[in-house]
Amino acid sequence: MDADAAPTIVPVRRAALAFIFVTVLLDILAFGMIIPVLPHLIASFYGGDVSLAAKTHGIFASVFMNTTIPAGNHRIRVVTDLQRKNPFWQLSTGITTEWTFESDQPADFLQVLPMLGIDYVMPLSSTNTAPAGRYDFAVRFSMPDTVALLPVVKRSIDVSWDGGQTWRPAGTRCGDTSCKVQVRNEAGGHASLRVSATDAAGRTVTQEVIDAYAVRR
Repeated sequence: MDADAAPTIVPVRRAALAFIFVTVLLDILAFGMIIPVLPHLIASFYGGDVSLAAKTHGIFASVFMNTTIPAGNHRIRVVTDLQRKNPFWQLSTGITTEWTFESDQPADFLQVLPMLGIDYVMPLSSTNTAPAGRYDFAVRFSMPDTVALLPVVKRSIDVSWDGGQTWRPAGTRCGDTSCKVQVRNEAGGHASLRVSATDAAGRTVTQEVIDAYAVRR
């Protein structure tokens, strides 16, 4: 080997670093844009149906839950929290849902989680408004298609007219898996809803929807 030979210079591709940076930036921008608009975008596909939109949004959120759980039975707690604080969004400005359930190690790589769903069956206008005065609607509880729905043994439904600062119980008549709800809508107000349920297996769900719907004057 010639000691006087010039050292070999390994070329460096500076463009690779720029490409990685741009790719990460685009990912961040995509999440930043979709998170605030996704719930209302989904609702628009369902003709403003808040119930179906909430359920579909939960499915989208669950796609991003990716974690390793040790073998054996565990008590799982899942929380999703969506907050929109800008003048453009006047309804559903905050949606927080919490589930708890038992989950064992699946026999294969796939397991359908037994997460209680909440369906709101409400007579609302195309702009999610309701008439003032007495207002009746229904709340139904559900499970994913492959999970048996057990009777709900404990439930509570509350309404707030001050953005979730204070709550009062709504009038309810409940069966095993649904409730008929009666509230008195305040003219010109925004109703927030809080629903909690526990089924016979101890699986729970609690959901708060701030400014769920508006009341006409």
